[in-house]
Amino acid sequence: NVLPRSFAATALVLPDWLITSTQNEKGDQLVPEFRGEKEVLKTSMNDNRPVYFVRKISLPADAPQKLQLRVGHEQGKSWTVEVQLGDQKLLTQIVDDQSAAGGWLIREIDLKPWAGRTVWITVGQNPTAEKDPGSAFWKSATIIPQK
Repeated sequence: NVLPRSFAATALVLPDWLITSTQNEKGDQLVPEFRGEKEVLKTSMNDNRPVYFVRKISLPADAPQKLQLRVGHEQGKSWTVEVQLGDQKLLTQIVDDQSAAGGWLIREIDLKPWAGRTVWITVGQNPTAEKDPGSAFWKSATIIPQK
């Protein structure tokens, strides 16, 4: 079940994305400020079940695009961000104190191989194998032109 509050918070922070699963009974939350960023979406896993966002994108054939992702974590906690396009995993990255010094991880994922196609892209919060998962903080997941 996804609570209406989760849809509203997702629409504000990650426009064009649809949250398809949530594990927090209280709903996912819009956080006014987190580690220097304003208006951040906070998602939490329950029983290590993942949280997913999906979006259908049409990638122009003549203008290569990329996904720019900015996600955060609680100090001393970790979680895994995954990006999948169709059935192909494009990114699996632990978000923790090592990978995201200062609390924020920024990644750019090349979507050029799918130029000229319409595809579904999934971004997810998954648990880490070695640590208790923390909440995920989402600032952006934007499709932008490559330079």
